[in-house]
Amino acid sequence: MQSGTMERVFIMTLLGIAQIGCVAAPVVYWHSDPVMPGETVMLTGAGLAESTLEVLRVDDEATQMPRSVSFSWPAGVRGEKVLQPNDLSLKFALPAKHQPGLFRYRVTSGTGAAIGLLNRPQVWWMQGDLGTTCSPGGWVRIFGKCLNLT
Repeated sequence: MQSGTMERVFIMTLLGIAQIGCVAAPVVYWHSDPVMPGETVMLTGAGLAESTLEVLRVDDEATQMPRSVSFSWPAGVRGEKVLQPNDLSLKFALPAKHQPGLFRYRVTSGTGAAIGLLNRPQVWWMQGDLGTTCSPGGWVRIFGKCLNLT
């Protein structure tokens, strides 16, 4: 074996040993929405098997949309029942007692937490009566997801 090859094998072996027993915080990279109270939500990610879940409805009187999901989490929130948990996904029923709207969730394990927003409006594209703009008194169409949760 060449010297460079032996060094690469040694480094890869060390990296493999370092990863044994390494447990990361839960990560959520996709969730199903729009979702109404009483419906089932699915979260997809990693490290979800041994976690707890909390859900809160965002106040309708908020003066602005949260720009990130890293806002504070109130104390004393009751956990929700997790359905079919495994390392890559979990499901839960959005509490039926709430009105439709924006919800935030937190998935927590012993190594950290993942926080996200459900039903957050997302504008994909817009079109006006003049194409990319609209005339005074004209029309505009907005296309996206979670734009109207009646």
